[in-house]
Amino acid sequence: MPFLSSVFSGIGKRLASKSSPEPTVYVVWGKQSSPYPDLEHFEPIIGIVANEHECFALEEKYSHVEVSWEARKVSGAKNNEVTTAQPLYLTHTTLEQYDVDSDGNPLFGTMDFPRPSGVYFTREAAKHEAPDEYLHLVHLGEIDLHGVGELLD
Repeated sequence: MPFLSSVFSGIGKRLASKSSPEPTVYVVWGKQSSPYPDLEHFEPIIGIVANEHECFALEEKYSHVEVSWEARKVSGAKNNEVTTAQPLYLTHTTLEQYDVDSDGNPLFGTMDFPRPSGVYFTREAAKHEAPDEYLHLVHLGEIDLHGVGELLD
């Protein structure tokens, strides 16, 4: 029987390597009082973390903020490890004006309650899969209660 167990083991390894899942990350929001006069509350993306334990830790650390999260697959990351400080690219179909800057220009962004349409491992993958959407760069593990990351396009 050792022969059969080695055969099954080999088949299992080959199948696992062919169907290796894309890694999962957690997009984290933080509902809080708004610093903007026209909004009572806002709920920006405050981070992207690697596991749900980190979500619970953020909920505990920022008890004055209503923390929520959602698991998302990282598209284009199959067979790649997603590590701390890894740049990830979120895509958004719409961005709403939430304030104006000191020059009176509208500020559009990912502040009020953004729902990314996708999370991507590379900028190229995001641009290829969602060419007409807004691109938002966030580093895994970066936390900012006012909204994390940088709007690229």
